[in-house]
Amino acid sequence: MLAALVAVHSLWVFHATQDSLQVLVELLVVWGGALLCIEDLLPTLQPRPTRAGLILGTVLLVWSLLRSELILSRDFVTFLLPLLEGLGLALLCAPPRRLRPFAASLVILTLFPLGMLARKLFNPYVDAPLSHATALATGIGLQALGIPAHVDGRVVSLPDGAVEVSSICTGHDLIVMVTLVALVFLLAFPLQRWRDRWLVLLSAVPLAIASNIVRIILLALIVGFPVPHQTALFDFFHEDMGSLVFSVIAVVLLSKLYLRLIDRQLAAPCPPGDAGS
Repeated sequence: MLAALVAVHSLWVFHATQDSLQVLVELLVVWGGALLCIEDLLPTLQPRPTRAGLILGTVLLVWSLLRSELILSRDFVTFLLPLLEGLGLALLCAPPRRLRPFAASLVILTLFPLGMLARKLFNPYVDAPLSHATALATGIGLQALGIPAHVDGRVVSLPDGAVEVSSICTGHDLIVMVTLVALVFLLAFPLQRWRDRWLVLLSAVPLAIASNIVRIILLALIVGFPVPHQTALFDFFHEDMGSLVFSVIAVVLLSKLYLRLIDRQLAAPCPPGDAGS
């Protein structure tokens, strides 16, 4: 119950201080994955913290609660809070040297600040090539549908309109989201074969990019043809809410791939040494 309350507090702080719905959903995925990883521990969980661990865990939770009152906008502490609160919860259950059962949950919580750090480090270098590649793929997709389209850099032109694939339309948030889900899957439901793990990780980015290209094609069609409620439709699929629709599509496709790999793993015969187990 305490873990659930801490997760709700973290989500509330982010929702109250930040304006990105996409990243809020990422935080929801992170907390869901972290709580999922400790689900099997709950029936036998008997907290036995050391005195030092109890004090440190309590300090982390209280500090996180008090520090969250000072968050007003883009404070990086917002992204560290889930990890600090998760570490505080773990220390309330076990000594620092016995936190291994909580390792998967703590790693998942670490993915949230790492995702934001990856955006800061890589976006300046990938935005331009990714936007040009997305525009080119959008033009090819429209031409495959029989719609005349001309691509000039980031701009995709149709006879009656055009769209520009700016840096916020490259789908980098979608790439982070789908990659995050893939990592949560691998930590919560491990695959035995390394090639299957790499297949999941290497599939995340192409699925995210393909979903974003479909979104840009849809935006181009809305702009290039007279459709009812044109402005409202464009704004919906251009903003966070519309992006989430395509995030869900990419995550569903990734989930289907993962379930297929899990089913194949469960159907595989046991090694000869495990036959009597």
